[in-house]
Amino acid sequence: MRRAERMVSQGEARRLLDSSSYGVLSLVSPDGQPYGVPVNHVYVPQDNAVYIHCAQEGQKLDFLRENPKASFTVVGLGQVIEEKFTTRYESAIVQGRASLVEEEAEKVRALELLCGRLTPSMAETQNAYIRASLSKVAVIRLEIREITGKRNRAGG
Repeated sequence: MRRAERMVSQGEARRLLDSSSYGVLSLVSPDGQPYGVPVNHVYVPQDNAVYIHCAQEGQKLDFLRENPKASFTVVGLGQVIEEKFTTRYESAIVQGRASLVEEEAEKVRALELLCGRLTPSMAETQNAYIRASLSKVAVIRLEIREITGKRNRAGG
């Protein structure tokens, strides 16, 4: 990292990954073109993984089947400080391997964690919803091989 003074610890990067409500999943198309898409996610420390849900078919799945290398970026605080010509921010970047979750128990668990995080007020009905949509949804597991984080407090 060029600006080492802005690097944050792995623990801080993981906290940001856990607290962010969405991020950008980046994959590589078969012809080598970059592909980034904003997605909801849940970070599961015990699995050292990020889980993402999506449709049963589409570019994300096509691309990861061809090349499982993936990157996932989350950005926290973002505020332009005009008088200093800079931006106050924090970010974390995950590098790893993405795969489609095949085992039903892991898929259900990931969806329960996603629902618990994104729709906590729906806890009573989430299990029925998950069971009803299980055959229509795919879950991607991004195994974390490396995580880095960066922050600029911009004088504040």
